[in-house]
Amino acid sequence: MCKVCPSVIDQKGHVTCKLHPSVLQLHDQVKPLSSQELKSIIDNKIGNMDETYESFGMEPIAAASIGQVHLAKLKMAGEKVVVKILRPDVKQKMTVDLDILIQFVSWLSERSVKIKRLGLIQLAEGFKQNLIEETDFDIEALNTNLIRKAFEEHNIRIRVPEIYSEYSTKQILTMEYIEGTSFTKAVTSDVSERVMHAFLDQILVIGIFHADPHPGNLMLTADGEVALIDFGSVGYLTDEERGGMLSFLMGYSNRDTKEMAYGLTRVCEDGHLLDEKLIEQRLSRLLSEASFSPDPTSVMMKRMMSMITEMGMSLKPTIAGAFRAIITLDGTLSSVDDTYSLSATSQSYATHMDKGQVVKERLTKVKEQITDYIPKLLELPILKDNKITIAREENHSLHDFMGTLTVGIFTVICMVVMLASFVVQGESMRFLLAPLSISGFGVGMIILIMAVIKQLKPKV
Repeated sequence: MCKVCPSVIDQKGHVTCKLHPSVLQLHDQVKPLSSQELKSIIDNKIGNMDETYESFGMEPIAAASIGQVHLAKLKMAGEKVVVKILRPDVKQKMTVDLDILIQFVSWLSERSVKIKRLGLIQLAEGFKQNLIEETDFDIEALNTNLIRKAFEEHNIRIRVPEIYSEYSTKQILTMEYIEGTSFTKAVTSDVSERVMHAFLDQILVIGIFHADPHPGNLMLTADGEVALIDFGSVGYLTDEERGGMLSFLMGYSNRDTKEMAYGLTRVCEDGHLLDEKLIEQRLSRLLSEASFSPDPTSVMMKRMMSMITEMGMSLKPTIAGAFRAIITLDGTLSSVDDTYSLSATSQSYATHMDKGQVVKERLTKVKEQITDYIPKLLELPILKDNKITIAREENHSLHDFMGTLTVGIFTVICMVVMLASFVVQGESMRFLLAPLSISGFGVGMIILIMAVIKQLKPKV
């Protein structure tokens, strides 16, 4: 499978990559490992092949340049499993080829500002990192276990195969066999919505997402369950990045371009240096243009990526991977469900998502602001022992009065920031948080008034 581009599987089971068809043709022509080579690898890495497996299919069910996949049955557990085997020396050969690619892209970027703005060097380096990780099955096993556990904790109804760690190494990965068909046939709207919601949960809530959701990695079992396989390519998001994506989605669902722009700056490189007002204006225009499309969200996403390039902005690598995964999955679901719409699915997700997550993000923001403000406040010369003290002169100088006034205003500003930070979507949340914010603002005003009265009171 092509690991970076959208791919399509036709009714005959042939895979076609929209951008790199030749890559897949090369993969199809890879010569499988011989029976002797397979036995030698398993004997050296796992143990005696005949003692480990009750049966082992020597003909691979899938093969690529990195490795190949076999069906087998464990002798001890009696379980039917899938065994992925890495080709010998593939990591070394791949590293050499990818280094040449990075050198070529660097050479192009040095000679063209336009190419440099596309961020091809970062893309190539990220591509190298992803492929190198795919040659270490320890990483894939960890990714699989983490997402499987997260799905269970968040009650996400997507099956993830169990890993048999005692039969796995860096070169061999043994996992549960899930019988089903790839997403090459029609699925119901309930299934497509469930899959997209699960991916949005991975990106916005969990912070770990499957980065390659092409049709071959999604399966529908005989009893109607959805399964997700192949976790060699996975993205990890920081809390800051998840918060930015969450702000962007909530802003989009409410057509709030200010919130969208704020979220976008948080997921871009050097976001604090970007012109948030200009981004807001461009997003507003894109929203209007996309609204005339049958699926405005899909159009909006694709045009926004172009806008980012045109404005000389650069998404953080993991965020670019998240957007790419959503666009790839959008194409996958569109090909198997005629009624599917990214706009309707994202809107239903925003409607039913846990509003507590939004509150948590806002509280985190307030905490960060207060953490920044308090040390600066305590360093002011007019503060002593955490109390407001003014070194008065006999004539009650204007300088002292301004010092007191500054402290009071500073306090009020802190309260206003808190009030603004607590603005969330939903009437119920406003009902709960508004009294808290207003009371905080009132405390700040009282501090200001008392400080002014105390300063103006004649000295006895």
